[in-house]
Amino acid sequence: MRSSDVQFAEIMNRSKAVKEQRLLKKKITIDGIAIALLVVLLVVVSRTIPMLKDTTTEVAEQHYGSLYLVTPNLGYVMIGLVAFVLGICVTILCMHLKKWKKEVH
Repeated sequence: MRSSDVQFAEIMNRSKAVKEQRLLKKKITIDGIAIALLVVLLVVVSRTIPMLKDTTTEVAEQHYGSLYLVTPNLGYVMIGLVAFVLGICVTILCMHLKKWKKEVH
């Protein structure tokens, strides 16, 4: 029969393992949601950029690239903002993955 100290230590270790598993599931869920939001943001921005063109001046029949033909500065600003936001999100995701790898090992 084991002593009560050994049993208590095992209970505490198991409790810690369960808490770590819950935290890992929570992190994976948050990272998955962040990736899904990034994809949605990318799709929404890629769909709205052609709508930002000037409707009074019809430059091209197709909407692809027409934002740059009508107002080139607006296009550069939009692309810059999207790249900046995606860069921030990827950096945060990489930091979470690095932290997670350190905690697992």
